[in-house]
Amino acid sequence: MGFNLLNMLWLFITAVALIHIFKKRIPQNRRWMIRSYVFCYTNMLIRLLSFAFNRIGGIDYAMSYMISVYASIAALLAVPEVLFRFEKRRSPA
Repeated sequence: MGFNLLNMLWLFITAVALIHIFKKRIPQNRRWMIRSYVFCYTNMLIRLLSFAFNRIGGIDYAMSYMISVYASIAALLAVPEVLFRFEKRRSPA
């Protein structure tokens, strides 16, 4: 189920970005494409977290992999939003 959710989210995020670019909304398209681009790192993040949970945390591999999938989805949704908040603070008012 985790990978299905991941695929649906990535498709939805990319579709929203395409809608914005077709309507010539460049700033909104940029933000949605950044969200989409972050999902390209899903596999790497799943492997990294799985390794950390399994080898460092001592959790068995199957459980660590499942936790890593859902943790990756949460992290990949949060990272762009955090970046956008920092971008807002740095830009002049």
